[in-house]
Amino acid sequence: MASLRVTQYPHFPANPYQDLMADQLEDLGLTMAYARSLVDLNFQILGRRMDVLHLHWTHVPREAGRVETAARYCLFALALCAARLRGIGIVWTVHNSKAHEAGGPLSDWLHAVTAGAMANRVIVQGPAGARVATEHFRVKAAKIATVKHGNYAGIIQPCPPRDEVAPRRFLAWGQIRAYKGFGDLAEAFAESDLNAELTICGASVDGDETARLVDIARASPKVTVRPEYLDDAELNGELCRADFIVLPYQDVLTSGALLMSLTAARPIIVPRIGDLEAYVDDAAAIFYDARNGTGVFDAMRKACSLGPEALVRMCDAARQAAERHSLAGAAEATLAEYLNALASSGRARRAPDDDHATTAGSASWPESGVGGSRSEPAPRAKPDQTEPV
Repeated sequence: MASLRVTQYPHFPANPYQDLMADQLEDLGLTMAYARSLVDLNFQILGRRMDVLHLHWTHVPREAGRVETAARYCLFALALCAARLRGIGIVWTVHNSKAHEAGGPLSDWLHAVTAGAMANRVIVQGPAGARVATEHFRVKAAKIATVKHGNYAGIIQPCPPRDEVAPRRFLAWGQIRAYKGFGDLAEAFAESDLNAELTICGASVDGDETARLVDIARASPKVTVRPEYLDDAELNGELCRADFIVLPYQDVLTSGALLMSLTAARPIIVPRIGDLEAYVDDAAAIFYDARNGTGVFDAMRKACSLGPEALVRMCDAARQAAERHSLAGAAEATLAEYLNALASSGRARRAPDDDHATTAGSASWPESGVGGSRSEPAPRAKPDQTEPV
């Protein structure tokens, strides 16, 4: 018996969740790999070096010109058509309603619609994601399955609340990109009367946004900015030094930063958008209306008014919220969708029923049903882990 082989595309080393999930799937007996590029993906498919193709982000890089965008789409569509013809199961995870920073809305939409049409199964991470998939990307509802985002227990440790009550410490973190709203948050916070401190940290992706943050921090003793890569231990330390994590998103479905913050047992200040409420409730979060210009500061002011006992309760609720979303459970649900994709592609008839159990080491496939080259697929890289996008 051969292990069920899964190739993921694309691979974003800046997001540790892909590697954490792949490790969990390997514990279930799968062989996980990444395609390095669209050309590599096509070669792997033509050589039938996978049983399942798992697509993630489908958008085109924002620096791509028209010719490159058209070429990328042709390679993308060719790969999916070839995969279907070769009986490879296709699974697509819908991470965003739109790319945060990408080449253009039309090309991104076309890639997403093509992925939804060609995929055997489409994974969403909550009800808002399901609505986006059906209404915006035209995915048939029968294809959709919900697999919740798992926690980051493999790299982040929970920590007790701070002993000091004041000043309240807030942390906003993640890759520094304009859409995350860090600049607006820091600017308004510096001018506020809150008896609190704000730290913003994360790798600099947007140079203009980073420069803006640095200027604000220089002018205000209440704001600290660390525009740099943080390894797991450094990030865990920043999370533990904070009382609340502020995620001032304006348009998002789910958030790896939210799950990682909950894993550290830190309560959240977050808008009521997307599927965020599917992961955390009022016991561990202070929600606000993203359409209200002062909403985030009203929430921060409420956080400043809480006493030590209330903060302890919220930290404990955050830890419990993270524990409810285990990575192992997400991996088992993902494996089930891989097998469902294979059943839809017509490949499942080649596997005996007892090979479909979702237990460690059970995800196997008959040699006669694999076919093609047995050469090794592109190995998964093991990059340094950074904050999720």
